[in-house]
Amino acid sequence: MNDSPCVDTADLEIRPPLGRPPEVPDAAVLEAGQRLLAAGRAVTGYALRSAIGVGNPRRLVAVWERLKGSTPTEGRGETHLTDLPPGLIEIAQQTASKFDAHIRDVILQLYRHIEERERRRYQQEFDRLAEREARAAQELRDAAETLAQADAAAATSQQQVTAQQERIWTLSHQYAALEARHAVIEQDRAGLRAESARLQTELAALRETAQQATQAAAVAEAARAAAAHEAGQLRIALDVSTQRAHAAAEARLSASEEAATARAELAAAQKERDRMRAERDASVAHVDGLAARLSATEARLAELVARSTSRASSKTPRAGYRGDPPG
Repeated sequence: MNDSPCVDTADLEIRPPLGRPPEVPDAAVLEAGQRLLAAGRAVTGYALRSAIGVGNPRRLVAVWERLKGSTPTEGRGETHLTDLPPGLIEIAQQTASKFDAHIRDVILQLYRHIEERERRRYQQEFDRLAEREARAAQELRDAAETLAQADAAAATSQQQVTAQQERIWTLSHQYAALEARHAVIEQDRAGLRAESARLQTELAALRETAQQATQAAAVAEAARAAAAHEAGQLRIALDVSTQRAHAAAEARLSASEEAATARAELAAAQKERDRMRAERDASVAHVDGLAARLSATEARLAELVARSTSRASSKTPRAGYRGDPPG
């Protein structure tokens, strides 16, 4: 391999195939080969393809090999084999055959190497694409599963939102009913406050009247006690006067004048006794009237307190009220 010429690997770079290579005219192959020779480069299939841009390297080098023997080579002034002596011509032909065979071997090895490298790169690219395709398919499956879960969650959320909206609608109607009920209760409370104030005023007046009646009853009781005491004193005095009148009458039975005086004193004493009894009865009747008025006042006061309590309890809202359900 040390006797092989140096081959520029940049000219052996193979472009990825984009389809069937187009046919290249022989004239274009011949012109490209001459340009390579003029530039001092070896004419190979890949060098021709690099110079032309398209074509199969094997076909291009075959066309060049076919055309170079019939066309004079332009470039560095090379001599044809027919210009050499007969002995050198045979040596040159043998050397050229060996050199061409060696070059073909080198080109074939390079081609196989490049082909193997491209095959490995293609296989790696194919494996990478297959892996990406599998990963993309898995991602699509995961995305489909995630989307299904998201749809289910969205449906559940929609159901929850609908339930919450219905709950809000129910609560709003219950709140409106409570507001209306609260307004009615506030009106009732205002009426109860006014009624309570009136009852408080009336109760204060009744208490004052009861106090006055109590004071009058106390005064009447004191007057009745005084009248009873005075009646007792009068009764005692009357008894004393009667005893005296009887004694005087017994002492003065003989004297008509004395008897008449005694009878007159007795009549006066009886008249005074009747007057005192009448005053006592009038005092007792007055005290009884005051007691009846006091009893009537106390009954009226109890009736007003009971009525106020019953009104307040009937207009107070129930503790467990939650509002009327929406229709």
